[in-house]
Amino acid sequence: MGRRGVSQDRRRNMNTVALLPAEDRLALFTETGAAQGLPPFHVEKDFWVCWVLAALFGHEEIGPNLTFRGGTSLSKAWGLIERFSEDIDLAMSRSWLGPAKDPGDPGITAAEKTRRLKALRDECREVITHKLAPALQSAAESLPEPFRIEIEPLAQARDPFCIHFEYPGTGLRPPADYNQALVKIELSGRADRWPMADRSIRPYIAESFPAETGDPRITLSCVRPERTFWEKAALIHEQNIRPEERRLAARQARHLSDLVRLWDADVAAADGFLTLFTGVKSHRNTYFDYAWVDYETLKPGTLRLVPPETRLAAWRADYQAMRPMFFKEPTGFEGLVQQLRIIEQSLTRL
Repeated sequence: MGRRGVSQDRRRNMNTVALLPAEDRLALFTETGAAQGLPPFHVEKDFWVCWVLAALFGHEEIGPNLTFRGGTSLSKAWGLIERFSEDIDLAMSRSWLGPAKDPGDPGITAAEKTRRLKALRDECREVITHKLAPALQSAAESLPEPFRIEIEPLAQARDPFCIHFEYPGTGLRPPADYNQALVKIELSGRADRWPMADRSIRPYIAESFPAETGDPRITLSCVRPERTFWEKAALIHEQNIRPEERRLAARQARHLSDLVRLWDADVAAADGFLTLFTGVKSHRNTYFDYAWVDYETLKPGTLRLVPPETRLAAWRADYQAMRPMFFKEPTGFEGLVQQLRIIEQSLTRL
């Protein structure tokens, strides 16, 4: 059976649960939470994260042009982190988006690069408005209870663009403000999809109640963890050296924790690990190009992963705010900083 048939079958299995009365879904989420030691709210949201992934990756045109990336992929697809992620990060194939030329082509002027980046953003908006959001809307039409799909104002938005899916809830409340009762889908045309691999995921309720749920699984292409390591390392570096007048961006502490877990998983042993750093550096120079970062001279050994003294309090507060997202008691902030220091020193020896 081809990919399309498998995807449609798995989506039907997702709807085995999605179409249940709210009280039956609540029982499934509550009992799964008790069995796995998870807050029932996280179990419910995890189901709807998987439902959204099945709806998009199961679409004949859209699915092959998406790649699952970011923290949720590290948890769901690779099993490398033990925290609940708040959103779905998806990279869109640039060849699918349209004819815009590559902003990373060598030798182009700054003005031409800016023009190409704008053209890419315009194509992203077009695809999100006319393909992705309607596909999600169509998949959700069969749901028996109210839902809401909202695209952020695309005229003001920058990549990544967001779709918010307010799923039919059962009244469960999040254990902390760090999480919300909606699925946030971040879609990027500038994100790189290489290297990738196919992975299979399923919701927590299927792990505890496979017979009752039809044991739904979704196979989807995912960015490999070694790329995610370098992307998170670059992001942390950018945050740590940003000018003092620029405040630390919100909800960044998860990247510190994820980086440590990825390093502990020995991603540095992956083939082409150092070569991949060069690609990530070049990509961020093209698509992010922060004025305070010298990407040209950046090396693995010059990455600033340990927060400077002037930003320690902000990082610590952000890390404290995300603690309810962990499945078990996480490393204390001071211990996390020490682990980052070890990684920083290890990178100088690569």
